[in-house]
Amino acid sequence: MKQNKLIAITALAMSLTLTSCSDDEPKVPQTTDTVNNVVTSTQSASAIMSYIPADTPVLALFVKDPNNPIPQNFKDKMDKVYGSIAELFQMAIQEKLNETSDEAKKAEMSTFVDKWLTADNFDKLGLSMDESEFALYSVDLFPVLRMTLAKTHALDEFLDELMGKANTSKADSAIKKDVNGTTVYQFGDKEIQIMVSLNGNALAISLAPAREVDNLMPKLLGFEKPAKTIVQSNQYQDTISKYNYLPNNLYWFNIRQLADYFVNPDQYQTSMLDIMKIQDNMMSADCKTEILALFDKFPRLVGGTTIFNENTMDSHMIFEMEQGLGSKLATMTGRIPNANVDAAITYGFSFDIVAAKALAQEFVTNIETTPYKCEFMAGMNEKAATLKAQLDQPLPPFVSNFKGVNVVINELDLDMSKKDPNEMIKSLKAKVLLAVDNPEALQGMAEMMMPDLQKLGLKAGADAVNISSMIPFKGTQMPVNLDHVFLAMGTETIGVSLGEDTDVELTQAVSSNSTPQLLTFKITADIYRNIFTGLDEISSAMSDTSKPTINFQQFMMSDMLWWETETGNMNFTDRGLEIQMDIKY
Repeated sequence: MKQNKLIAITALAMSLTLTSCSDDEPKVPQTTDTVNNVVTSTQSASAIMSYIPADTPVLALFVKDPNNPIPQNFKDKMDKVYGSIAELFQMAIQEKLNETSDEAKKAEMSTFVDKWLTADNFDKLGLSMDESEFALYSVDLFPVLRMTLAKTHALDEFLDELMGKANTSKADSAIKKDVNGTTVYQFGDKEIQIMVSLNGNALAISLAPAREVDNLMPKLLGFEKPAKTIVQSNQYQDTISKYNYLPNNLYWFNIRQLADYFVNPDQYQTSMLDIMKIQDNMMSADCKTEILALFDKFPRLVGGTTIFNENTMDSHMIFEMEQGLGSKLATMTGRIPNANVDAAITYGFSFDIVAAKALAQEFVTNIETTPYKCEFMAGMNEKAATLKAQLDQPLPPFVSNFKGVNVVINELDLDMSKKDPNEMIKSLKAKVLLAVDNPEALQGMAEMMMPDLQKLGLKAGADAVNISSMIPFKGTQMPVNLDHVFLAMGTETIGVSLGEDTDVELTQAVSSNSTPQLLTFKITADIYRNIFTGLDEISSAMSDTSKPTINFQQFMMSDMLWWETETGNMNFTDRGLEIQMDIKY
């Protein structure tokens, strides 16, 4: 648990730093000319762009653009978060130190933490919303992390201290040298070396085989810049234009391009393949053709920010797919019932299992008709007949009837200071909506199990009915008031609600049209604030050893709530599997 805290805090710090390097919404829609103009301004504004090769298969980019400054409202909200991260680092590391009995080691680490990870000294590491930039890319398959630090950083002092600790732990495991005016640190052993270059506020980190360090260092650390940079690449330009991303805030993972390195290693000159012991004769010609054909169907994972202004941050991600494949998979999408209210939390999911079964049958039939020739895929050929026999089995009635679900929480008020579960839930109003092709069939199944349901007069389009008397458990068996449970039915939706006065909304919801989406969700920050309001009372009543855990939870649910609402959806389209995330803050 304590290790997980430290990991969570580290990830949080990195993600916030990256997010803060995003930019504002473009003033006009991006045509090709607009993209070229904005890209040119981004390239000239950020020196980092000139180090990224055009052919990198991996990219995560967050650079500054003076034409699109970070919104002031975002900066104001982040100030509190950044100030708390240092305290969390201290808390998590202190917990780890308390586990050791080595007082000398404990004192040494405490000094290190106090020097670098206090709220006053955290900025020495060079992280700044106004100045920091970030780029993760690859050069001949070797990963490179490049950053622009705050001008007032003391990272050189930090690296000197790390080098001293490394050499104390193992002699000659770290060195420092000057390369054309740039300070280079090397950490590692006889196999792998981690290289860190620091020149002013420009930082670069990479790794290489120890025997190849001198040869690879110029390219990896940027002493030799690429002949063609990322800004000049079609992949970069086309990605921005196609998805309307801000040019200084995007990422991709070119799966097809990476696969080619491992399928056709003789076509590439990189010692990374030697390290991984990849040889050209490891695959037959048939395997190479068929494996690359598979990756042609899912070539890239791409994402980026589309809008970032004073109160909105919208992002988009897509698993790109071969032409026609996304549309075919979209037939598996069912329907998500509309909630028709401004709920605190909604989570909707749909799945048309009948359509999915048809697609699976088509897939196995294709394998039977044209078996794979690749020896690595022989198992798929063998399983095709078995899978086809299983798919020929009829579906249960309810399974084929189901098309989607939407879970809606309108109100949840908890008193976390109460130990008795029956006292903890002060108020709960929620509903579950099921999208079905034949609500009457589902009603018939329910009436067979609960004959008394027939007496309530449940009908499509009629008012919701109270089914509290039919619930087999009540009182101390459930920490929720079950005196107000309602059931209603529409022409394509059936729903259940919990809570006083929820019957009217339920009646309206089941009568509304459903939406053909694969997944939707919405979360409001207020519900978290309500839930964790009582943590102060809990913390004061707990032992000193338990307080850090509560304090950590309180931070995650209070200081981190810089946003007000998060909404998102996921759908198959003709372009692939697309995910949209919209944040209001």
